[in-house]
Amino acid sequence: MEEINIKEFLSFIKEKMYYILIIILLIVSLVLVYDMVIKVPKYTTYTTIALVKDDNNSNTLTQNDIMLNKNLINTYSEIVKSKKVLKQDKKELGLNESINNISKEISVSSVNDTEIIKIS
Repeated sequence: MEEINIKEFLSFIKEKMYYILIIILLIVSLVLVYDMVIKVPKYTTYTTIALVKDDNNSNTLTQNDIMLNKNLINTYSEIVKSKKVLKQDKKELGLNESINNISKEISVSSVNDTEIIKIS
């Protein structure tokens, strides 16, 4: 088994320090150029919508109302991801992406199995 002399190893590293620093600076420079110039930033936001009964005559919420609202979540999810809505969003926001790509980026879900919809 070959032994490694620490002194020799450190002197070797010391001799090659110039090259090591150049490589490190080159890598850091490339990462900074990529991050500041090439990479396109992606932003994520979300909003929540609560499905509530708007009936001034009654303050009670029945089981049927809850089931209806939970079923409406699926309906609203499809409406939000429909081509008609996405075309309008693309036009208003001035997006360059295709409608299919925009649709893939949108997420619609129920919050913890409640009557609240989260759109991201």
